[in-house]
Amino acid sequence: MLSALMNALRRARVPERSGKIGVLAFFCVCVLLPFHHSTISPLHASFEEKPYSARASGMGEAMTAVIGDANSLYYNPAGLRFSKHSELLTSYSQIMAMSDLTYSVAAFSFPTRRFGGWGFSYSQFGPAFYQETEIAVTNSVFLSPQASFGYTLKQSSLKLKRYGSGSAMGIDLGVAGQVHPMVHVGVSVRNANQPNLGSIPESPSQDLRAGLVFRPVAGYVTALDTVKPVNGELSYRAGQEVQLSRLLSLRFGVQTSPNRYSAGLGFRFKGGRFDYAFISHPYLESQNQMTLSWWFGSQEEVLIAPTPVKKTRGKKGSSKKKKSSTEAPTEIVDLNTASIEELTTLPGMGRVTAQKIIDFREENGSFRTIEELLNVPRFQRRMFLRIRNYITVSGGAPSAPPSPPVRPAAVTPPPEEPAPMIEEESAPAEEPVKTKRPSSGVVPASAE
Repeated sequence: MLSALMNALRRARVPERSGKIGVLAFFCVCVLLPFHHSTISPLHASFEEKPYSARASGMGEAMTAVIGDANSLYYNPAGLRFSKHSELLTSYSQIMAMSDLTYSVAAFSFPTRRFGGWGFSYSQFGPAFYQETEIAVTNSVFLSPQASFGYTLKQSSLKLKRYGSGSAMGIDLGVAGQVHPMVHVGVSVRNANQPNLGSIPESPSQDLRAGLVFRPVAGYVTALDTVKPVNGELSYRAGQEVQLSRLLSLRFGVQTSPNRYSAGLGFRFKGGRFDYAFISHPYLESQNQMTLSWWFGSQEEVLIAPTPVKKTRGKKGSSKKKKSSTEAPTEIVDLNTASIEELTTLPGMGRVTAQKIIDFREENGSFRTIEELLNVPRFQRRMFLRIRNYITVSGGAPSAPPSPPVRPAAVTPPPEEPAPMIEEESAPAEEPVKTKRPSSGVVPASAE
């Protein structure tokens, strides 16, 4: 349906950016209409909203526009497309600190290049006489480089000790996008198809949520959400996450209906993170939640991109350059014809220095000698001594072959030594002049 709308807008010559915004607006209207005119009133709603993870709980569950991790499987399937890494998430909590009301989650998400982001999740809630089980598959694709659409297909099963069991297929829909480099937005609807559990007088709860995330600097996230259940009061939520260091994050959250607050911690370790959250309640017992996540591949999150991670990656990249720079080039590099790629094959030569050499060559003409490299701005002599055996200049410059041919010229004098033994003219080069003159004077004296 979305692709058909986009094609119709292109035929109508509507600008692409305006068309995508229109598609998102159309989707939001289609999502809102069922909630505005819904007449379904289940006796008791099952599968009500529960805190999916400790990170979400710590931020007041304001997660609709927080994209890039496995929490998108529950709060907004569109956010999964922005994930940069595969993630395995496990979570455990006791609702209202009751041992019988345990809630367990296991989820796995991973990105693909051609088919978008994918995720699988399994959750279980309740004791043996009332047990909710949910199995879900999520997929998210890009509508544009800044916007995505996602859906979740889930099988919800409910077992009641006296009423039997029932199951239903539910669909979650969501859109997410970046309206500014520091601002993300998202809209999602849970159980959009209004599933029914059959003979059981309960139906999975439905709700519509919209969210906004503001990230002024890396490691600082502010999230705002509004949630409207079909048969419930409008709830406002706000969350804050501050990354104090590469290893530690602090989270705070508040929400209405019911009025409660939450706080949490996140501890990073190599390959994953441990999260803890404390959730208050105005009437019942407070709740604790723990989540353990493992990351595979890139460990950089979209909204948290800590600066230390980038620095360590830069060091790795520089170490690779240093290793490659120690290797000698397979061919002699001509300074007058070499490109940047060829110059960077020289030992210790980087792209910045190579560009300076090319700029100097374009401004002042071809090099006549390799020693003219020292005239390049900020080109150090130690660099010249390191690469002089691997460079040359073309164009017939007189001093182009100086350094290699100079050594053979110093070796050629020995073959000329026999000449002085035959001719007296070469004698001055081999014998002292004073000793020959007296000997020539003695010969006439003996002859007389």
